[in-house]
Amino acid sequence: MQQKNDSVATIKTWLFPAVVTILATVIWQDVKELKNDVKQLLAQSNIDKTRIDALEKQIDILNRSLLKPTEQSPVNPVAHVYSSKEFILNEKRKKYAKYI
Repeated sequence: MQQKNDSVATIKTWLFPAVVTILATVIWQDVKELKNDVKQLLAQSNIDKTRIDALEKQIDILNRSLLKPTEQSPVNPVAHVYSSKEFILNEKRKKYAKYI
């Protein structure tokens, strides 16, 4: 019985450091892979941000050139279009303004 306990203790003594070493190696590999993935994502994020900034600049230039009125084309003011309620109220005010 004593011999079995000694052999089990010896196996546990050798097995525990081996399991811990294997576990630590697996965790270390995962951490290294995670670091590489984060670096890659940060690089791609910088590339995407640069592209977005360039597109925003192009849109600003297009908006300024297309939406900005030029001196050659006169700007026609748009007449206010009254809704039916506004028109009726304005007509009543004109009638009442005559009496006041």
